Amino acid sequence: AMLILLAGLAVTLSRFTTFATPAGSSPRRDFLKSMTAGLAAGAGMQVVDVQPAQAAITRWSGIYKDPKHPGCERGITKDGDEFVISGTSSVDGAKECEKDMKTKKWYLVATKGADDELIIDFSPKGGPKDAVAKWDGDGIIFPDGNRWSKIKRKPEEAADTYLDGPSSPLAKFR
Repeated sequence: AMLILLAGLAVTLSRFTTFATPAGSSPRRDFLKSMTAGLAAGAGMQVVDVQPAQAAITRWSGIYKDPKHPGCERGITKDGDEFVISGTSSVDGAKECEKDMKTKKWYLVATKGADDELIIDFSPKGGPKDAVAKWDGDGIIFPDGNRWSKIKRKPEEAADTYLDGPSSPLAKFR
């Protein structure tokens, strides 16, 4: 088995002797992928590329700004096969959530629809069970025309924070 592994390594390394790479190619990533494939083949395992699944999680998960409810929290996290949409609303029914105002927490469950769609169950808030929200490149458009903008943060602002970690702005929903 070790001989097969070493032979696979030699073949793989021989592929990466050139310094010119095609546009959009990453020799290091290609090397690691082929090494993983070689190791898995030697061990009788199958390699699965999870990039499309990860892209969906990355696309939807995050913190959002809702123009119809300024100051109210909006976020989406992935939980198993579902997405959890969580937020806050004013207790007194006001559209805005001001800093020291009492708010109530809520959450909705969504599942992945077509490539750029989430199917959201709004029934806990009196809406339809199967509303379709669409990703438009940097935000979400809901059936009523409302659009949540995804809040982008610089890497240094996101250090030590995870949407499911203890310092997450969404931690209070657990």
